[in-house]
Amino acid sequence: MFNPISLITWQLLLFILIVLLWTLIVVYLDKKGILKRYGMDRIWILALMWRTEKGRGLIDRIASKKKAWMRISTGGFIFFFTGMLFMFILLAISAFISVTSPLVKPVKASEVLVLPGINPYVPFIYGIIGLIVAVVAHEFSHGIIARVMGFKVKALGLLFILIPIGAFMEPDEEEVEKAPRLSRMRMFSAGPVMNFILAFLFLGLFSFGMMGSLYADGDPLIITEVSSSSPAHLSLDAHPKALYNLNGTRITSNMDLYEYNRTDPGGYVFAEFKMNGGRYLVPMVAGVMIIGIVEDTPAEVSGLQEGDILTSVDGHPIKSGMDFHNIMESTEAGQNINITVLSPLRNERGEILLKMRLSEDLLEQGNASLWEGFDEDTVPLYEGTMEFPEYVKISHNITLDDKGDHYYSSNFKGKGYLGVSTSYLGISGVGRSPFLEVLHHPFYSGNTLLERF
Repeated sequence: MFNPISLITWQLLLFILIVLLWTLIVVYLDKKGILKRYGMDRIWILALMWRTEKGRGLIDRIASKKKAWMRISTGGFIFFFTGMLFMFILLAISAFISVTSPLVKPVKASEVLVLPGINPYVPFIYGIIGLIVAVVAHEFSHGIIARVMGFKVKALGLLFILIPIGAFMEPDEEEVEKAPRLSRMRMFSAGPVMNFILAFLFLGLFSFGMMGSLYADGDPLIITEVSSSSPAHLSLDAHPKALYNLNGTRITSNMDLYEYNRTDPGGYVFAEFKMNGGRYLVPMVAGVMIIGIVEDTPAEVSGLQEGDILTSVDGHPIKSGMDFHNIMESTEAGQNINITVLSPLRNERGEILLKMRLSEDLLEQGNASLWEGFDEDTVPLYEGTMEFPEYVKISHNITLDDKGDHYYSSNFKGKGYLGVSTSYLGISGVGRSPFLEVLHHPFYSGNTLLERF
């Protein structure tokens, strides 16, 4: 069974051990005077700052084309302030949306910070390489424009904690203070502008160069999110990357997954996942799963929880996301409804328990002829560890809110509002074609300027 808690614990212990070892080495080298010998200083106990005059000649040679760099700095200065205004507008729009629309699940801070080792979507090694390139280009740009403006560059430097985490360019502060404001602003804006130039350069190389050789294995749904309460996350010792079909029904888009209704909720559906470098048949607990609950809504008050599988609303069975949507669209504000769910057993800390293994009879169904008409000869049953939650049936009597009070729109006034977000099997994704289009053409997916960015 994949245990993310134990994995995180071991990673944390290893990280602490490495940091302690690094700190001991740094303290020892500092006391022996070895750091000073190489132009380094110890700061913040475990950080190293390397200050050097090397590289100033290279900056001078690059900055010798003053007219070209003046044009670049002028264009960058205009771009910088235009970008500031644009970002201010985007932040204002985001602030407005955040108070006028219910937030089901806030984005994790780790997913906002594009830093290796913190953001789960940034590969560590490639992230470190990208960070070093960005930092060096950023500070060199400050230095180049500083020389173009006539400022003396006293030193360059790097900041280390195991890896380079920062850099600096040290100009002559007296010269900078005496210089015209426009010259100072040109120098300060040079670093961010160069980062934007590099970003667009590498984006172009990635989208129009490398992506030409990319292809997809079949026509699957590319999985972009797996709920932490989903059996696809809890029950497997590997993370699924793509979904090809459910019980022989092809799944090529989110709409296919949204409309799938061939399996009763709580039963078992055989999903063909791409994971561990291969395609495997995996039994999953079927049903429309609650993956998010809005605070201070009927869903939260009634005791509904993430991971609950919807089975019926007022006696109407819920086999698909479309079923649930259609039923909720027909409700009214203040209406009392009865929702039946399959709720996973939890421990005293609220964590979902995994204790049920599938029977041999059920697993043998994975070898049944589910794939008639498919190109695949055989899809092997996944042989990794699989343990599933045990579910109990619970009924909730719920009085619905007014949807217009939560979305601040007259279009929703009078409609019933529960306050949940759902997805089939607790997963969501994007089809192959839209996925490749976005990778090939990063700004292609939007119909308006705001959507494109």
